[in-house]
Amino acid sequence: MLLYMISWIPAGALNVLVFTMLQKIASKHLIGRIFTAATSLSAMAAPVGSLLGGSVGTWIGSVLVVTCSGIIGLIVALCWLLNMEVRNLPPTKSLDENSLVIQGAG
Repeated sequence: MLLYMISWIPAGALNVLVFTMLQKIASKHLIGRIFTAATSLSAMAAPVGSLLGGSVGTWIGSVLVVTCSGIIGLIVALCWLLNMEVRNLPPTKSLDENSLVIQGAG
């Protein structure tokens, strides 16, 4: 149980960073809409993920589901570590509305 709790520390830190980034780069008049959309999407994804995880766990076993989840988490972490755009993001304290520009947008 302790290891499980410790494993969620990075997720909590990431949530703080993501919401800080959203708050700093969003136009002030859009913050409510952006936070509503982000939390709504997260709330909608949670039961879908639980349903899929439970179904897959019944089909292939819980040990394999947890193992695959860990492997997927490591793959995502490696992708983020190797992605130069992610690595070159400015510190959250220096973000503003102009910090993130979507490439190819017009």
